[in-house]
Amino acid sequence: MFVPMRPVIAALLLAGLATGCPRKAEKPIASLGDEIISEHDFQRYLASAYLADEIAPMRSDPSRRQAALDEYLDSLAIAAKARKLGIDQEERFKKAVELLDLKILAHLLTERYRSRLVQATQVSPDEVKRFYQEHKGEYTVHPSFSAHHLLVYVQGNPAFPDKGLSDAQARAKASEAQHRLRAGVSWDTVARRYSDDVATNQRGGLIRDGQFGLFPPEVERAVRTQDLGKPGEVVKSAFGYHVLQVESRVLEETPEPFAKVESLLSERLNLARAAEARKLLIEPMAEEVGLRLTEAAKPDAVLLDASAVPANEVLAVVAGKKILESDFRWFLKDALIPQQRMTAYSRPGARKNMLDSFLDMLVLEAKARKQGMHKTPEFVRQRFVMRQGLLLEFLQERDKAGPFCQCQETPEARQASQKRYFASVRAEMHLRILDHSDPNSLPN
Repeated sequence: MFVPMRPVIAALLLAGLATGCPRKAEKPIASLGDEIISEHDFQRYLASAYLADEIAPMRSDPSRRQAALDEYLDSLAIAAKARKLGIDQEERFKKAVELLDLKILAHLLTERYRSRLVQATQVSPDEVKRFYQEHKGEYTVHPSFSAHHLLVYVQGNPAFPDKGLSDAQARAKASEAQHRLRAGVSWDTVARRYSDDVATNQRGGLIRDGQFGLFPPEVERAVRTQDLGKPGEVVKSAFGYHVLQVESRVLEETPEPFAKVESLLSERLNLARAAEARKLLIEPMAEEVGLRLTEAAKPDAVLLDASAVPANEVLAVVAGKKILESDFRWFLKDALIPQQRMTAYSRPGARKNMLDSFLDMLVLEAKARKQGMHKTPEFVRQRFVMRQGLLLEFLQERDKAGPFCQCQETPEARQASQKRYFASVRAEMHLRILDHSDPNSLPN
């Protein structure tokens, strides 16, 4: 999905435009319909959308200022069109903004405890080694092998009775293949020409991670005994004649080497400790904000069945507010893209895990609001920027533009398409750049 560096829609600024209040006309930079956009408006936008250390370089770098100005003017045109279409009044958009606030506040509060959470999840190398020693049986290499293999069928074989050569012909063909391999001809070439095993003959006869018990006993005996890395003797089975070159084998179930699973074990321990640390963080907050679950929240219903729990069913109460099944369904739509839903929803315990995550975020949001974080400059800035990007997304979905165009494009082509889209919206909403060198472009 291509979007500008910081996709913004100046909805808050437009609220000022819609009031009809007197506006300063000093340093007009553009017009949007009958409204004049001034340098003062642009500076207010920068203060709302950027951090101070991001704004400073724009004063000395004209190209950065121009990029931010173009972004601002695009956002004005996008916001004007979205307001004209009533997108900001749609229930779906309002619900998306609610979830946006939820995510921002939950994130901001969690950030306050980041150092504590990070410290709680640290795992030392000694702890990882100790865990490995205690759980070796869970991390084992099962008997298996990797080998190159070719097969020449004999007539009357169990797989294809009508396919194959006479015994003498099949043996001669397999022997010829073996001689060519031993002479240095590649397995890719020999398997394609000689092997009747259609499952492997187009990939050099390669069997990767073969499991014992699935092959003829004569073949498995050869796998277990012949020298590694070179073509073995021709082997006869009920199917015909085989030639094998065993590359690797594990004949007994053995523990995975520590070096191979160290990073996996470290990650597993980190995740377990992170879950425990989060639980210790959330539980006192949940009690403080009055989280109360209803019976409807306890069954692990199938997420794929949207009718399993009625939409108006109350799942919980957080800070005195009832949380409905419909609220949870909105969260699910926002948390997972369509391509992920089928897999995620079908996992055992999926509903409980997703509902727990949703309720955790609601607790964090309630606690953050209790601490007044919804009034902080950082929340206001993040909400401003992210709400604007959300409005752009809704509008592009309506116009089937940007990521919703259903077209196959390179990143460069998508960038060009996005630029054309912004230009078309500017024209549609009558946004005009004011040229101070042209008296006819300036307001009267």
